[in-house]
Amino acid sequence: MYGENITGEIGHVSYMLQKDLLLPWLTVIENVILGAQLNGTSKQVAINKASPVLEKYGLGGFEKNYPRTLSGGMKQRVALLRTLMLENNYNFTR
Repeated sequence: MYGENITGEIGHVSYMLQKDLLLPWLTVIENVILGAQLNGTSKQVAINKASPVLEKYGLGGFEKNYPRTLSGGMKQRVALLRTLMLENNYNFTR
């Protein structure tokens, strides 16, 4: 993992824009797992992986909320978690 040569390989970098770009018709949890689902992770597996960390990132209890009900900082955290969910080996407890 760390220290490995990844020259020429893809999928090792995630990129998060400054603007959150959340989809307004999706809930917090649906926005968080979107990238993982697009990469082939099943919805339930993605939810199981993402749900425990929502509390740690200050989003516990907001899973079913829509972006319009969140503060700017909360939207950024949703976008951050969505980005981190793209990394299959990411350890959310770090």
